[in-house]
Order: sequence, then C-alpha cells, then structure tokens
Amino acid sequence: MTEIFTFFMDLLLTHTTQYRQFALGSSSTDDDRNKALAHCRVAQSVLLAFTGYVEWVQIQHITAQDNSLLRSLCVLLSDRELKVGAAEVLQLIVNRKGKAEDRKPLLELFSEDAMSLILGAAESAAAEGIDEKNYIFLKHLCHVLTGLGVQLGVIWGSSSVSVGRPPNFEKYLQAILAFTSHPSVYLKDLTQTLWVLFFRHEHISKDADVISCIPEFLTITMKNLIKYGFPSQDNHPSCAYSVLDFDSDEEFNHFFNNFRAHQIESVRQCNRVKPLVAFQLAKEWLQKQLSIPVAGKEPYSQFSPLVLEWDGMTSFVECVMAKAFSIDDPPVAESTQLLQEVLKYQTQDPLLLSCALTCISALFPVLKYSPDVLATVLQRLFECVVFSMPGQTKKTRSRPIQNVRRHACSILVRSCKDFPALMIPFFNNVYDKVKSLSDDPEELTQLEKITLTEALILLSNHGKNYEQQKKFLAELLQPVQVMWLSDTIKQAFSSAEKFIHHVGLDDSPVLDPSVNDAVGWNRSSIVYCINMILAILKRSRWPTDLEEARQGGFIAGVMSNDSPIYRNPCMSSISVLLDNVFSLIRTINHLWLPEMRSRLSPEFSKAYDMQEHEKLAALGINPVNLTGEQTELRSNKPPLEKMQNFIAVNHDNCYHILANVGPSLGHEFYTAPKLAHVLLNSVFVNLEHVPDYRLRPLIRVFLRTFIQHCPNECHCTVLVPILSHMCSFMIHKLSAKWDVIHKRNEVSGSSQDAEDDLESQEVLDDQVTRLLTRDYLDLISQLFKMGKTVESTASMEMGEEEAETMVTLGDDKASISELGKCLLDDQNLCETLVLTTFSALSWADTTTCMKAVNICKLILLQVTSKPLQPEAASGLLIMILRGLQVHGQHDTCQSALVGLAFEAYDAIRPHHTEIVSVLLQIPGCTQDAVQKFDDRFILQSTPSKPAGEKRRKDVFKKLISGVIGQPLGQQFKREVHIRNLPELFKTPKKRPLVPLDPASSEDLGLVTLFSGD
Repeated sequence: MTEIFTFFMDLLLTHTTQYRQFALGSSSTDDDRNKALAHCRVAQSVLLAFTGYVEWVQIQHITAQDNSLLRSLCVLLSDRELKVGAAEVLQLIVNRKGKAEDRKPLLELFSEDAMSLILGAAESAAAEGIDEKNYIFLKHLCHVLTGLGVQLGVIWGSSSVSVGRPPNFEKYLQAILAFTSHPSVYLKDLTQTLWVLFFRHEHISKDADVISCIPEFLTITMKNLIKYGFPSQDNHPSCAYSVLDFDSDEEFNHFFNNFRAHQIESVRQCNRVKPLVAFQLAKEWLQKQLSIPVAGKEPYSQFSPLVLEWDGMTSFVECVMAKAFSIDDPPVAESTQLLQEVLKYQTQDPLLLSCALTCISALFPVLKYSPDVLATVLQRLFECVVFSMPGQTKKTRSRPIQNVRRHACSILVRSCKDFPALMIPFFNNVYDKVKSLSDDPEELTQLEKITLTEALILLSNHGKNYEQQKKFLAELLQPVQVMWLSDTIKQAFSSAEKFIHHVGLDDSPVLDPSVNDAVGWNRSSIVYCINMILAILKRSRWPTDLEEARQGGFIAGVMSNDSPIYRNPCMSSISVLLDNVFSLIRTINHLWLPEMRSRLSPEFSKAYDMQEHEKLAALGINPVNLTGEQTELRSNKPPLEKMQNFIAVNHDNCYHILANVGPSLGHEFYTAPKLAHVLLNSVFVNLEHVPDYRLRPLIRVFLRTFIQHCPNECHCTVLVPILSHMCSFMIHKLSAKWDVIHKRNEVSGSSQDAEDDLESQEVLDDQVTRLLTRDYLDLISQLFKMGKTVESTASMEMGEEEAETMVTLGDDKASISELGKCLLDDQNLCETLVLTTFSALSWADTTTCMKAVNICKLILLQVTSKPLQPEAASGLLIMILRGLQVHGQHDTCQSALVGLAFEAYDAIRPHHTEIVSVLLQIPGCTQDAVQKFDDRFILQSTPSKPAGEKRRKDVFKKLISGVIGQPLGQQFKREVHIRNLPELFKTPKKRPLVPLDPASSEDLGLVTLFSGD
C-alpha cells in the first residue's frame, strides 16, 4: 500500500504542477491549454482513485511524507477545476472511524497553513454566488469542517491520547458559525449535530471561545427558526438554494421541520452552558413581537412574514423557558413581567393569538414563584376558550378560530396536569366557569367541552378522597348516563340493522341545513358519550403515594403477592356504561356482513371504505397541506366523508375505552365475573368479516394494553380463552392472505409502472396485510418477552399513548415470560402460536421475518423440550428452510435464519433421526456430508477439540446452501470458469554448469583471454 500511495502522490504532484504551468502561463496557446486540460484530467482521476482508499487504509499512509497528502489537498481547494475532488477526498479522510490514536493525526488540519487554506476556499466559494458546482463544493467543505469537529470531540480529553484545545480553534468556530448562517437550509442543518456535540462535551463546552460564541450562535439560530426558503417562492435568499436541493414545497417543508427539531436540540444543549443568555435573547425577541402593531382587519395567512416570525419565536421561547426555571436562581421578576406583557397583548388574528397562547404556556412555570398572576392567566385562557369572530356560530367558526379555542383548552389541561398544586385553590372557579360554558348549547363544541372536563378530572384527582372524587365523577357522568342508558340507545345497539337505521346509513343524507337532521343528532350523541367515557377512564386515577391512597380510601385489599389492590373512584359510574360499549362493538362488527352492506343507501355505499388519510398512512405517505391554513369546516364536508369518519373514529374509540379500562379500573375489572365470556361475545364476534384495516386497532390498541396490565392470577381465566380464540382466527386469516400474495407475485408481472402500482388496490391491500401481520407478531412477542406483568398502575400516566407503547424486547438469550410459559402449557394454544411464528418466516416481508425469528429463537427450546411428534419435528425445520428459500437473498435475514435453523437442528436431531431426511431433500446435500456433520458437531458427546459456535454454523450453512434463496439477478447466472492462462514471459532454462576437469588438456581460451596481446 505504501508503494501505491507513493505512486498516487507522485502522479498528483507531477500533473498538478504541469497543469498549473500550462494553464497559468502568460503566453498560453491552444496547445498549452490542451496539455493543461490533459494534466487536469489525470489529476482528477488520481483524486477519484484516492476516494477508494482513504476511508479504510491505515492512517500512516495518509500522513506519510510529513502529511504530504493533506497539505496537497488543502492547496487544491483553491483550484477551480480540482477543488471538488480534493474536498471529497478530505471529507472521506476526516470522517474516518477508529481508535483515538488514529484520529489524532487528522488534527493537523487545525494548523495555521491548513486552516487558512480551508477557510480561504470557503470564503472564495461563498463570494462566487449561486452556482451548482460551487454549491456542491460548499457542501463537501462543510462536511470537512463538521467531520473535523467530530474527530476533535472524540479525542479532546480522551484518556488514551493527550489532546486539548487545538490551534486556530477560534477561526474554526467562526467558520462553523458562517456555515450556520449561510442562506442554504441544507448547509445550516449540517452544522447542528456539531453544535450539539460541542455543547454536550465535558471539555469543549467549557472552552472560552465556545462560550464567547454562544450569543452569536443563538442570534443566528433565532433567524434560522423562521420558515423561509420555499422553492416556489422568492422572498428570501434561501429560496434560490432550495431550488437546487428540493423538488417541491412539500419536500422542503418536511426537511425544514426536521431542521427545526435539530435547532431546538442544539439550543437546548446550549442552555445547559449559558441558560440566562438564551433567556435574555428570548425575552427581547418576544417583547419585540409584542410591540409590532397588527395592521389591517384581514386575518393573516400562514405565509405572512409576521406569522412566520411569531412561529419561529414561539419555538425558541418554548425551548429556552423550560431550562430557565430549572436553574438555582431563575429569572423570576423578568419572567413575571414578560408573562404580564403577553397577557396584555390583544389581537383578533387567530394565528397570532395561538402563538401568544404558546408563550403563556411556556411561561407558566413562573407562576410557582408568582401565584398572584394565576387568576389573570386563567381569565385570559377562558377568554381564548370562547374566542370567536362577529357573526360566527358553533357550526360556522373557521378552522384557525377552532384551533385557538382548542389550544386554550389544552393549556388548561396541561396546567392542571403539571401544576396541580397551583390550580387546586382555583378549582371552584374553574368548575363554575366550565359548567357555565357547558350549559350554553351554542358556545362549546363537544371536543372543547370534553377537554375542559378532563382538566376538572385531573384536578379532582388531587383531592385524594375516594368518596368525594367518586361523587364528583358521578355528577360529571350523569348526563352521559341518561343518554347512554336510554332505551333508544339500547335499542339501536341491539342489532346491526337497527343501528344502521339509527345513524342514517340506510337513508339519503340531509343536505339542507334548515331541515332537522335527527340521525345527525343521533350520531352526535353517540360520539359525545363515547368520548366522555374515554376521558373519564384516561384521567381518573388514585394517588401515587401508597399511604395517601390508604388514607383516602383507595385501597380495596391485597393481592396474593402482597401488592395493594387499588380501586378507581370512577368504577361505579363507568361499570354500568360498559355493557352498551360491548353492545356497540358487537354491532359494529356485524356491520361488515354482506346482508348488512346491502342495506346501505347508494350515497353511503362506500361508508365502510378506508379514508384517504388512512390509505396514505398505510402506504407511508405523509400528507402535507401547504396551500394555506385549512379553512374547511366539518359542516361543509361531504356526507360520505362524515359517515366514514363517524364509523372509523367510534370503532377505534371503543377499543381505546377497553384499553384504558384495564389500567384504570385494574384488579376490579379483570376479576369481574365471566369477563372472558363477555369479551368473546362482543369484541371478538364476526372478526372474519371485519376488514384488515379495522382489525389493527383491536391488536395495537386494545389487546396489547389489556394483556400488559392483566394480573398473574387472571392469566388462565381471562387471557388463555381470549388468546385461544384470537390466535386461531389470526393464523387462518393471515395464512390465507399470504397465500393470495404469494400466488399474485408468482403470476403477475411488472408491466405497470411505480405510480400505477402505488394507486392500485392490490398494492394497498398487500401493504395493509403486512402492517396487520407486523402488529400481530408484535403482540405475540409481547406475550413471550414481556417482563413482570403490571400488578399496580398507581404510578402510570393513563393516556392514549399507552396503547402505542412498545414492549421492551430483550436479547435472544432472554428467558421466556411467565405468561409465555402459561400459554405454551395449553396444548392447542401452543400449537397455534408455534405454527403462526414459524409460518411467518416464509411470508414475503423481511420485517415480518425478522420479528418472527426473534420469537422463534425465544420459544424454540421451550417447544423442543417437550415430546414432539416426528411430523412436528420435521415441520419446524421445513418451515425455517422455507424462510431461507424466500429471504435468503437478504444478508440480515439469511444470517438470522441460518442461526435459527442450526439451533433447531441442534435441539431436535439427537431425539429425532427422521429430521435427516429433510436435509437430504436439499440440492447438493449428501448422506455422507450430513453424517460427518452429525458425528463431528451434534452427536459427539465429549469432543476432544470442541468446535466454536461460529465454526459449527458455517459448516451447517454449507450443508444447507442449496436451499438458500438468491436475488433474481443471480438465480440463473451462468458460472464462469477461467482456466489458468499461459505465462506472458517464459524464463529461459539455465544450462547446467559442467565442472572443470583438472586433468583435461582442452584449451578453454582462458590463457588467450588474459594474455597481454
């Protein structure tokens, strides 16, 4: 390698010298320019060759000859034709991985000469204006500088090498700041990771130059947080660069959202170093925005400069204030004054008012030190709760106004959740205000009313008195009970036919707003009751402190493991409502029956179809609305869309209710008589007709949370019957679905282009099947890998996010959970679970395959430790080999499946000789090879030289190589065999030397050769 690098360096130096000689000559001719171009091309080729080596060769080859390569590359950064190639090589060098000793030589780039050349090239490129080639060079150069900073962060203060503050570090920071302030959003984003590294670093964050540049960094970040630069616009210097980087405004918007998140993280880390500096800048920026008068009566759009500035400012203020109140000496007086200024700010523009509400929320922690301001804050929040424009009613309010009202309600909920001690003294005031607003039928929407009710429930939790809280919740639920337990609702939920008529699915929609829409009111009542029940279950809870719970009357008894049994004050009020929830789910499940579909009116014939946003989510497409603030009202939506939303949302919310019942009501719910029977006759009825996209919430939302919080003593009585039914149904459903997909893949061609495939129903159905399969395997994984079952949920936060929480998975060696052992002890359920997980290995989805492999490895020993029928033993290995045949082309899947196949063979072979016949069916696998493998690695009880695990797997992989799938491009590849070619140059044979005979009288010419003649 030394010779190669020496050769490359000689070539580079020679041809760059010649190139400059001919290109820069005072009297250059056409011939000289052609020669210069030829030398330039050779130099470019050498730089391109370097890119294939510098990432992986030893560092001494790069730093050889007194860093000749690094110095040459820095010099070439100023050459117009060679700078891009040189920057690319430098980028690869400074982003090398390795030990600290290998990274230290790269700090040579901090030397005066190297840093001057790099910064000079950056300044020259920035001064040349917008040019695509020049912009690419700037990107490479930014990568060089950030990569160099990452190397410094790794070794500064390292124990293995003695490295401290490098020379010219101040110049380097100024260069990074220059890139951070560059108009290109892409270049700005490249520097954010480096700033986070510096501000988090133990030693770099304390450097004087880093600390001194914090004000400038924050000032630049404040400007960068403003969303300018859409490629379709021309209102900022960033727009020209965005045209080069992004194909559409949607792409830019997605990138900018990530960029803003990176900036917020860098500001958050900066606050750790100098929190008061950031606070002062945030204060000044907020005061500046408050002082700007709102011109005109027309509302602003989301692209208005003033709105964009407010939007950026609120992001900065939210980030800064969180840290400002966590220090030892928070700026209480300034914060209080700032909060009062925000409270005095008056505007009728909903976008600006929403930003002002965000600032109030960010400054809320100061109320711990200035509680006298809280009354004014609550007054302002309730003013925003009822914010409206003249002439608008509950049905005609625009979307921005609705957002302001909902924002204010959400702040009230957050304040009651995060600052209950502050809010408790104002409970009566909040209660009276909410009750007054709720009594006015034209003031609050259902969502607003329920959100404000959640705030009251959160406050009532801190009363810590079971009887008082029970009475309060019963009062809140009394209107719901009247509606939900009425004969009309019970009759409507008694059958799918009556439900269809009750909600208007069998009739034409009412389009005239002056006509009384009775079925519309029916739907609204159902939605309100479901959401209120869900709100109570999510927010009502017992005290987290055991002693407080005992004194308040929240303890009902003790479990077998001495854990307390908590009782929720909402139990008595909620339990009477659950019967209708079960009835509603059973009825909705029957809506999918063919005879029920036939009852739908023509206008609602597609009411059961997936909504457009559900399709986009399934296909992984992020819908972005950049045409302006969404102004479409719900009342203006088409009747079909309203009905689709009604069915989908209520179906999902029913599962959310049941998901929250478990953690909320706890032991009382799981020990209810005949719970499994009730669930099987409601939630799990008619699942064969429910479409896949409606089955996913059943698994993701309900079952996962329901299983997670089930007490140990209820596993056999509750979970086993439910899972026996569910798992049996799912294996048949998924097997049929994947058989259809496999047959379709075998028959169908690829004549359609990507866009046609994306829009086709087949592609959507296949993707939904994949998502359903992954969700179901996650559920099975939870059964076996779940840690100790949650007995008490006293310390948990009950929210919808609970249903989405992923169960932490252990490694492959993790022991199976107690629940998993319980399920595998049931013969029928064990067979179903094993068949599901091992069958999933061969389903044509790599993510599904990897999930299944992890489960199979966990349960394999548990399954093989029991007596197996010969067919079952062979079947396990066959299913694994089928997975290898399907997924063997993917390295990750291949490695996992080979390991699983070896573990299965190793566990089964000593007890089942018939499994050998499975291997003999593999092409290329012979009886002798299997026998040798068994004798050496499997059946030998005490080998003299035990082979390592890797060696055993490698030999087994060769044994089954005939079944491992290959990529399509390799399946019919003709093997090329090249015979040994003849030598180009033949070495002549040497003649044998004949020794001289001293007795011979033959004249050899030696006397003549040395004679003087």
